[in-house]
Amino acid sequence: MKKTITSLLLCLIFTGGILAATVQGNKKDTALTSKGKHHIEIKIDGVKDAKLMLGYYFDSSKYVMDTVPINHEGVAVFKGDSLIYPGVYIAILPDMTNFDFLIDKNNEEFSIETSKSDLWGSLKFKNSQVNTDFISYQKYMKQKQEQVAAIQQRGKEKASDPEAQKQVSEELRNIDREVKAKWEELRTKENGNLLSLLISLVEAPTMPDFNIPENEPKKDSILWSKRYNYQKEHYWDNIDLSDARLLRTPIFASRLRNYFTNILIQAPDSLKPEVDKFIAKTEGNKDVYQYCVSYLLNYYNKSNIMSHDEVFLHIADKYYLSGKAPWSTKDLLTKLADRADKIRPNLIGKTAPNLVMESETGEYLALDQVESKFTVVYFWEPSCSHCQKETPLLYNLYNKVRNNGVQVYAIYTQYKKDEWTKYLAEKGYDWLNVWDSNYNSNFRALYDITSTPTIYLLDKDKKIIAKRISVETLEKILTEINPMQ
Repeated sequence: MKKTITSLLLCLIFTGGILAATVQGNKKDTALTSKGKHHIEIKIDGVKDAKLMLGYYFDSSKYVMDTVPINHEGVAVFKGDSLIYPGVYIAILPDMTNFDFLIDKNNEEFSIETSKSDLWGSLKFKNSQVNTDFISYQKYMKQKQEQVAAIQQRGKEKASDPEAQKQVSEELRNIDREVKAKWEELRTKENGNLLSLLISLVEAPTMPDFNIPENEPKKDSILWSKRYNYQKEHYWDNIDLSDARLLRTPIFASRLRNYFTNILIQAPDSLKPEVDKFIAKTEGNKDVYQYCVSYLLNYYNKSNIMSHDEVFLHIADKYYLSGKAPWSTKDLLTKLADRADKIRPNLIGKTAPNLVMESETGEYLALDQVESKFTVVYFWEPSCSHCQKETPLLYNLYNKVRNNGVQVYAIYTQYKKDEWTKYLAEKGYDWLNVWDSNYNSNFRALYDITSTPTIYLLDKDKKIIAKRISVETLEKILTEINPMQ
């Protein structure tokens, strides 16, 4: 309960450390939209004859949109004959102190007053009710945050007192209820404006009670399943995923990342349909659609979870290579197609491509002829510095598990046979040593080998269990799935 309340309270406090980050880039053109005009006058007591920057949020970064002079009366004016994308914006003073405010639809002409000595506390807005409500809401949340901190401190001081801990928990629950009631009140009052959207972005779905009979033998698993499905299905409640204002908030990217990282089961068979369901909800706005499709492609391309390349391949095939990503350049599509073709043959769960390669004694040995419960396919070369560290570790592991149904099919990736065989004789590596003497196995493409060492683990049917793992990870996997007899 404590962690939940604290995180909720901090989400909309845009002061202090959150704003201390450096404003990056200069993407002035990207913040402008359709015909119209904007006129935002900012008066700051205690600052004059200087420059004021206007920044905005996009993705997980901040960008500078415009810079204007602050006159001798402390007034700066941002104006132009175009509307600005609605979103959360940042007024940045010469010393990089700053404050956030909202630019919403039909509210691009207003004024702001504040003081350098109390930048956030003295903020006042004219002709912008959404900003007046926004600053009032921030102050409310700051007050609640301070109350939570005081209660938690009291809890620490009386950690050994059960009654005190019970009271602390009840007080925190009360604040949680108060905050949620405030959210509901504001969502109704603000009626679809930017503040109501921000509130929806920070609010997590309230989990209902699931009444499962105590004598149900699978109670825990049923409860987990119900909670998982409820959270998955209701995570985006009250949020219109075709609303372009989402893109210019400091919250949407982190909420998106949390959904695909922490909420969903990380198996490709679970993720792929959820990716499609999510993207379908963004199709009402081309900017949100482009951002989300691009974000998810890059997210799964960079993921450290080995099976996630299947999700990357799914997005590449279904949205980019099928023509559903009109912003893509020909060069990008060519590179994506090439990357997809390298991933396609070696996905987790697929039967590993067969290789017929020559041993150091001149005999030919096919991978699919290796009879073993588990086969480690090891791509390496003697002169590779990282291989020189990993290969002895792998050989030590091999000696531990070789009598427990594990074989190593070690592929020398270069073409200097004398160097290879000499190294094998010196080190005594007596696993299955092979190489591509005729340069025709196409192993680099089939196994996406761009560097060495690279390790694949196969089961008895030569299906891929794991790939691109360290020797340490290999040992952990084998210990779990193939305990010593």
